[in-house]
Amino acid sequence: MKIPVSPPDLTALLTGNADRLLQMTRTGTPVDPKGHYFHWDKLRHLAPPDVYSNNEEWWFSVKMACQSTYRPLPLYSIQGKPFQFASSDKVIRELHWLDRYAAGNIQSSDAITNAQTRNTYLIRSLIEEAINSSQLEVIHQAVNELHSYLDEKIQGVTETERLLVNNPRLKRKLNFRQLALLRHALKHPRFSYIVLEHQRSHGISYDVARKDLVEMADKLKLLLNTKKGKQYYFVAPTDLEQRIAQTKQ
Repeated sequence: MKIPVSPPDLTALLTGNADRLLQMTRTGTPVDPKGHYFHWDKLRHLAPPDVYSNNEEWWFSVKMACQSTYRPLPLYSIQGKPFQFASSDKVIRELHWLDRYAAGNIQSSDAITNAQTRNTYLIRSLIEEAINSSQLEVIHQAVNELHSYLDEKIQGVTETERLLVNNPRLKRKLNFRQLALLRHALKHPRFSYIVLEHQRSHGISYDVARKDLVEMADKLKLLLNTKKGKQYYFVAPTDLEQRIAQTKQ
C-alpha cells in the first residue's frame, strides 16, 4: 500500500498577512457540503473553492476548523507525536440517531386499542422484539470483539514504540520507511520482504528501496539476507527484539 503524501508545512502561512489568515480561519470547514473529509493526498488534486488562492490555503482552513474537535489517541507517529481525530457533525448526528433508535421506541396505534387486532399486534411485537434483541446481542458481541482486537493492536503498537523510544540511537539511523518496516517485522517474525514490494509500498525508485533493505540487513543486522534463485529475500528474524537491543551498545 502506498503511503499518502505528507501535508505541507503550514508555518509559512502562519507568518503571512493577518487579515488573510483571519479570513481563512472563518471560512474553513472540516468537511465539504456532503460531509466528506479530504486528506491532503486527495485534496491537493481538487480545485479549491473560490475563496482560496491555492490548495495550501484551503488545507490550512480545514485544519484550523478541526482544531476545536481534536481528540488524542494512544498511538504515536514515528516522530513521537500522538495521533488524533476529529468528529464531524454528520458522524455526531448518526451516532445520536443510533443511540436514540437502536433500542426501539414506544408508540401507540389503532392496532393496540382495537380488540380485533390486539392479539395479532402483540404476537407480531413479540416476534419483532425477539429479532431485535437477537440483532442487538450480535451487535453487542461484535463491538466487544472489536474492542478486544483494538486493545491487542494498541498493546502491540505500545510495545513496539517502547523498543524504539528506548533506543533513540537506532531511530536516528533509520528513515521513516525503514521504521515502518521494522514495526511490521516486530509483529510478523519470519516475514519475507523483497525490494519490489518495498518500492511499490512507498513509491520510491528501485535503487532507494534496495538500499533501505540492504542497510537494514548488512549494516544494522536487523534483517536476514537470503537468496533463492535470482531473488533476494530480507527476512524478519525471530530474535529481532534482541538485535534492536544490541544496537544500543
